[in-house]
Amino acid sequence: MPRRKSIMLDEEHARILQELATRYGVTISGYVRSLVEAAAEAEERGFHAPSLIRRALLFEALARLGAVPVPRTLLGAGTREARVEGERLGAALRELGLDVSELISLITDRLGLGIVDYNRVLIFRGSKDPLVGYVVGLASGYGLRVVEREKVIVIELGHE
Repeated sequence: MPRRKSIMLDEEHARILQELATRYGVTISGYVRSLVEAAAEAEERGFHAPSLIRRALLFEALARLGAVPVPRTLLGAGTREARVEGERLGAALRELGLDVSELISLITDRLGLGIVDYNRVLIFRGSKDPLVGYVVGLASGYGLRVVEREKVIVIELGHE
């Protein structure tokens, strides 16, 4: 069992932590552990954790409005160029040790390209071909299994 150390919190912050932990069905200790581990990972990668959370809030708000970050080179690109760009970015994310599954799920879900399941993404072929090419490229460049069928593309996210 890990050693524990008490820390002092303002009463208001302790109340907020209790509410958040209860919302997710975990203990305060478990919730704080998760926050600290995520913050440490962000800091190890050179990000200031509080700033990263604020940027994530902005990106999530944009995603809810149907806007997701894509490389500038994708603007005006055709399907083939978009796929190559996705492959390049997917390979880079893999080298950096970052999981591309969240990005694929976000783009697919928010832009209505298909259906996101826990361990796979089903993308419909259709009018948004450059974006489909980009997402498929991200997956294949990262090394995920991609199965292309006549009407749907299946990306296996690797979650078990």
